[in-house]
Amino acid sequence: MLREIAGGITHAGESDDVKLIVLDSACKVFCGGIDIGEYTSQRVFQMLDAFHAAFAGMLEVGKPVVCVVNGPAIGGGAELAAFGDLVIATPKARFAQPEISIGIFRRSHPQFCLFSSDPRSRSSLF
Repeated sequence: MLREIAGGITHAGESDDVKLIVLDSACKVFCGGIDIGEYTSQRVFQMLDAFHAAFAGMLEVGKPVVCVVNGPAIGGGAELAAFGDLVIATPKARFAQPEISIGIFRRSHPQFCLFSSDPRSRSSLF
């Protein structure tokens, strides 16, 4: 799904008709992240590359990205929301980082602290 999000953001960024990109969910969950059981040594680099593609796309698109969270945003889903230029969280929104309980702390987490910095500074951290 992350590669599709990255592709959609890139496509929207290339269109002059698009002025704003909104990430929303048609389901009760904004994004459930990944199944921690899939965090295997064989797949970890593929997953990190997919996360990087989506997050870098959000940082580099040149158009505002608004994330509308109307349900749980868990793990990578919370990170996805955090990388938006604006997060609209309804009363049903919940944010969680369950992977911390098993000692996993992805390299993208420091990005949470950088909302006020310019996009070039943020993307240089990748």
